[in-house]
Amino acid sequence: MSYGTPFIFTLGNRSIGKTFAFTSYAINRFVKHGSKFIYMRRYDDDLKLVVPSFFDNVRSKYTNYSLEIDGSGKTGTMFRINDKVAGVAISLSKAIKFKSVNLCDYDTILYDEFLNEDGTYLPNEVSKALSFYQSVARGYDRPIRTEVKFIFIGNHVSLNNPYF
Repeated sequence: MSYGTPFIFTLGNRSIGKTFAFTSYAINRFVKHGSKFIYMRRYDDDLKLVVPSFFDNVRSKYTNYSLEIDGSGKTGTMFRINDKVAGVAISLSKAIKFKSVNLCDYDTILYDEFLNEDGTYLPNEVSKALSFYQSVARGYDRPIRTEVKFIFIGNHVSLNNPYF
C-alpha cells in the first residue's frame, strides 16, 4: 500500500486473513475519513453466498460499531456502519451498469477471489475490471483520483491467469 500504486495484488494461502485484513482496512478508512468501499466478486451468485456474512469475521474487532447489510446480497447491496452507507457490493459481471453512476465518494475496491480455481474468467475480464476502476476513479474534476485503490485478493492457485 505504501508504494502508491492503484492496483494491489494480494496472494496467499487460504485462511491466512487476506479478506479480514482488507475488510478491516476498508472499515477503518470509512470510520476515520468517511471513505466508502466497493466489495466485488465475479458474479452475483458469488455475492449472494458471501455478502450476508461479510461483516461476521471482523465483527468481534468492531464491537463499538453497528455493522449491517442492507439488501439481498446481490449487486447493489449496501454495507452500513452505524446506520451510514459505507460500501456497496458489485459483481464484475454487472459492473458495466455502473459506468454512468457517480462513485466519487468511493476510494477502495476489494475484488475478492479474483483468481478462479477452475481457470474460467469473464470474456475480456481484465478490460472490464480496468473500465470499472476508471469509472470509480474519475471525479472531483480529475480524470483519475490517485487515492482510489483496486485491491485484488486471491488464494495462490495459479500464476497463469489473465491479470498477470
